[in-house]
Amino acid sequence: MLCLAFWIDITSIIKFWILNNSFKQYFFKIHFIKVTNLYLLKSNLASVLFVFLITNICFSQNLVLNGSFEEFEKCPDDYSQFNGNVKDWIVPTLATPDFYSSCNKFSPAGVPNNVNGWQKAKEGNSYAGIILLNHQNYREYITGSLQKKLIEGQNYKIKFFISLAEKSGLSTNSIGVLFNSNRENFTTYKNFDGLTITETKNSVNNIDFNEQKKKDDFSYLVDLSTVETFKDSKNWTLVETEFIANGTEKYFTIGNFKSNLETKYKLTRSRVEGPSSYYYIDDVSIEEIEEEIKVENTFKLNSIYTLKSVLFDFDKATLIEKTTQELDELVTYLKSHLDLKVTINGHTDYLGNAAYNQKLSEDRAKSVANYLINKGISKDRINYRGYGESQPIDPNEPEDAQAKNRRVEFVLRK
Repeated sequence: MLCLAFWIDITSIIKFWILNNSFKQYFFKIHFIKVTNLYLLKSNLASVLFVFLITNICFSQNLVLNGSFEEFEKCPDDYSQFNGNVKDWIVPTLATPDFYSSCNKFSPAGVPNNVNGWQKAKEGNSYAGIILLNHQNYREYITGSLQKKLIEGQNYKIKFFISLAEKSGLSTNSIGVLFNSNRENFTTYKNFDGLTITETKNSVNNIDFNEQKKKDDFSYLVDLSTVETFKDSKNWTLVETEFIANGTEKYFTIGNFKSNLETKYKLTRSRVEGPSSYYYIDDVSIEEIEEEIKVENTFKLNSIYTLKSVLFDFDKATLIEKTTQELDELVTYLKSHLDLKVTINGHTDYLGNAAYNQKLSEDRAKSVANYLINKGISKDRINYRGYGESQPIDPNEPEDAQAKNRRVEFVLRK
């Protein structure tokens, strides 16, 4: 997680505004100061008399090096120029994936027009292209690098965008990511079906990928296959999933690791000889998922707490579904404090018939009690009662006073 803080000198801004009556051309140089994990951007003006604005911007860091394929050795003038050209990426087999860039719009590997169709880059000016399925079991894979090894037990999200090339004869549903601790090379043009990497460099072992990482801590497959095929050739389709790292991951390979028999496909163009399933790939990222830190509510015994955000349908005892967050927090608290019981109290304003208000307050208290029961709280721990209009918070007549009186409360006890 990276955070940036900006300091702006208000004195200089005001002075400039007085002289120019405009902020549009006020520029100042900045430099970085690193304090532990916080980067501070400060003005290089001689004196900072007042702090006008402090803005913190926090975002997850993409651990994939050159995830949008923007850094490369030379502008591609033909297809099959991915390997050895795109920085921090390699081709792990003898196959020939493609690299496309707008630096040469008139080449077969241009952007947006190229030998396989038309598509703008999702991010920046470049993208990759690989075959995921071919009738001869031919496959193309690309291997990327991470800034650092992933942390064991940490949750991560991997995501990238794909787009079916317009001239692709097939669409498929099969794509995955193979994680490794070393960059490996295989002398094959075909798929990796039934193969996985072992600790012996450039050797393979007949282990089914479906056994997953529990039986192979050195490399494992994250399957991103879907029920339907990826068939959109006009737009970019997001492919993503979350996974838990085992701490060995330093490289990853994108491609189709299933055999032709295991791969679902659909014909997208008629009269195509030896059709292939060809996709553009862009904007690859792997980010750490920051767990939200929740501060647990603490409640005092025998104190009255009003459920301020819980609402009911007008003149009814039916809970409005989107207003139950407070009740969910109460459920969590009761589940972590099994020695506590709860009493629910329902109240109304004095408008209307007293007997009707008494019944409505009871029904609303019962509705809250049932919500807790349905969320797993034992009914033996719950009591509810209705008080109608007999215990107003504010006895005055204005509408805002009556709104305070229409309420549901709870009390925790042992």
